[in-house]
Parts: sequence; C-alpha cells; structure tokens
Amino acid sequence: MRWEGFINERAVGADGKSHYMHKRTRSAYFSLRRNMPWLWTWYDHPELHIPNTNNGIEALNSDLKAKPNLHKGITKERRKVFIQDYIKSHKPRK
Repeated sequence: MRWEGFINERAVGADGKSHYMHKRTRSAYFSLRRNMPWLWTWYDHPELHIPNTNNGIEALNSDLKAKPNLHKGITKERRKVFIQDYIKSHKPRK
C-alpha cells in the first residue's frame, strides 16, 4: 500500500497512449507477489530436504554446457543420447 502510487504511476507517451513509468519495478513486484507461496517451500517443509539455493542445478547446467563441447565431432543424435545419459546418472553433491 505504501508504494502503490509509485507502482501505478503512468505517463503519456508521444503516441498519446498511457504507459507505466516503472515497468521493471512493477514487473518484479507482481512476480514476487504471484510466486510468494512457493518462495519459502524449502523452509516450511524441512522433511523434504529441499536445498535453499539453486547451486545444484547451476552446476548441472554448467557441466551440460561444457562436457558435450569436449567432443567436437559428435553428431546431434549422439549428443542427445550423451546428455540424456548424463542427466540420468547425475548425482547431486551434498
């Protein structure tokens, strides 16, 4: 409520249409508001052992980018198989 005026601030552009002045701030606010029920799932359910960071998935993504590039001559079909097998056998670090 405190920042409602700022979030809803509008300006008239050269085309005569009204636009929000702080689009990115507005977008971030509504994204947080929309996703709030899921942001603290790891904290509300400790029995699920959900990590509180996304470091594990970032490490997997980093490996998935680097490993296939080591084999430059690999075909698309073999690359797909390689990635699928890598994901299946991936064991996250604790």
